Formats: sequence, C-alpha cells, structure tokens
Amino acid sequence: MYYVIIVAEIIIGLAIIISGIGWVVGDQTNNVERKRKSGLAFLISVSLFYIFRFGSIAVLALLFSKGSLPGMEEKSLVYLLRILQVLILALVPTFSIIQHYIYRYQYLIIEREESRQRQRLYFYVAFAMTAGIVGLLEIMIGLVK
Repeated sequence: MYYVIIVAEIIIGLAIIISGIGWVVGDQTNNVERKRKSGLAFLISVSLFYIFRFGSIAVLALLFSKGSLPGMEEKSLVYLLRILQVLILALVPTFSIIQHYIYRYQYLIIEREESRQRQRLYFYVAFAMTAGIVGLLEIMIGLVK
C-alpha cells in the first residue's frame, strides 16, 4: 500500500508539472500578463509538488527520530537528506537565475520598470529559498541523529 501511495504521489505531481509546462508553452502570446499568469501557475504547481515530496520526507524523519521505524538505518536516511540538499542547491538557484535573466532581457527590450522589479525579486528569492530549504533539511538531519 505504501508503494501505491508513493507512486500515485509522483505520477500526480509530475502530471501537474507536465500539464503546467504544456500550458506555458501552448500559451505563448504577446500578452505579457498572460505569460506572467501562466508562469505563476507553473511555479505554484512545482511548489506543490516539492511540498508533497519534502512533506513526506519530513514525516519520515520525524517518525525515525521517535523510533517508529525500527527497520530503517540512520545512515541511509542521512544520506538521502544530503542528496536532497545537493539537488536543491543545483535546481532552485538555477531556476530562479533563469527567470532573473528572462526579466532582465525583457527589461532591456521593452524597458518596463515592472520587469526590473521582478528581475530583482527572482534574484533574491533564489538565495532565500535555497537557504530556507537547506536549513530545513539540516533540521531534519538533526532530528534523525
């Protein structure tokens, strides 16, 4: 039953992300507001996917720290959390930096001040989200040890 839940969670999450990518690609119009809304919908779907994934890992770490999972070794869970930290360090800043440069070039081409503000926002959000997520993973590792 556990594997069915995990597989369903992954399939549903990836289906949402793939449909979001399809919507963003299919909605390539000259209307900047619609592009922003489709990008926001995609960002929300990716965020929900990662919340579900990290939520289940957080519950697993909490159960392990309380002794409810006697068959699992401490090393394997710590290694899993360390791998997640490396993945977060690779993916989150990259996505935000790509968005940062998209708004930078948009500002250079059409000179909208709103693009400049969004450019700064994505630049700072990249570092804040990365630090926050890595910090939460360190707390989970501390719970396990």
